[in-house]
Amino acid sequence: MNSVSASQRVGLHLQQGVRACDVEPAVAQGSRSWLLFEVDGQPCGVDSRQVRQILRPSGLSNLPGHNPYCAGLLVWQEIVLVVLDLGFCLGKRASLNQSKSRLLVCQGPTHTWALAVDAVRGFHRDSALAPESIPVSPGLSPPWNAMFALLPLASAPGGEVCALLHAPALWHGCLAVMSEFSAAADARLHVLPEFET
Repeated sequence: MNSVSASQRVGLHLQQGVRACDVEPAVAQGSRSWLLFEVDGQPCGVDSRQVRQILRPSGLSNLPGHNPYCAGLLVWQEIVLVVLDLGFCLGKRASLNQSKSRLLVCQGPTHTWALAVDAVRGFHRDSALAPESIPVSPGLSPPWNAMFALLPLASAPGGEVCALLHAPALWHGCLAVMSEFSAAADARLHVLPEFET
C-alpha cells in the first residue's frame, strides 16, 4: 500500500498555497461519505460534505453567447450561481437535459457553484479511504486533475470503478477548460478591417 496519506494525495492536485485540510476536511480527517453520480455512464463521487443541495435542472438563466461548458446561472438562496455542465467539461456528452439530470450545489472554502450531472446514484459511506481504492498520480489535464483515487464499487455488477473527485479542484479545472474554449472562440471571430488596430 502507498505510504502517502489521502490528504497528501489530494494536496498534490490543489493549486499552490491551498492545503487539503482547508478545503477537503473529509479527506484530511479520514472519514468518508461520497455522493455518487454519473457523467456519460461514468460513475463519479465527491465528498458529500461539499454538496449543499441536489436540485432538478429548472430555473436556469442562459448567458449571452454560447459556451457549452456553462449551462447558465441559477438563483439559489438569493445567491447567483454559475452552473457548469460537467459532461462537457470532462470531454463527454452534455449532462444537462438528460432524463435524470440533476444540479449539485457545491460549497468550497470561498464560493458556491453548481454542477450539472447526468444522474445522482446516492451515497457511499466508509470510515477511511478503503485499501482497495487506487490512488491516482497527479499530472492529468484539467478538469481530470481533480481525480485523486478510483473506488471499486462492490455493489455494482461488472466491477464498476468510481472516479473520486476533489470538488474545489474540479471547479478550477472546469473553469480552465471553459476559458480555453472562450479564448479559442474569440480567436475565431472575424475582425473587420476598419476595426483593426
